[in-house]
Amino acid sequence: MIIKYGVGYGLVLSVLFTAAVFAGAAVSRDFLLNDYPPAIQERYGKPKSARGRRVAVLFGVFVWGACCVP
Repeated sequence: MIIKYGVGYGLVLSVLFTAAVFAGAAVSRDFLLNDYPPAIQERYGKPKSARGRRVAVLFGVFVWGACCVP
């Protein structure tokens, strides 16, 4: 029973997190720019856009609110 709940909830949270990452990337490709290694950040060539910052904040609120709090 413990394994059933663990796998079930783990699968649901994994799907929610993956969907949030893909949705964030679809809205703004640079929303995770600060999480990349410095070489990739330099190659990208510009700081995170205002839209990228907003999407990153919304993504963080979703992940902490939907995945971590329950």
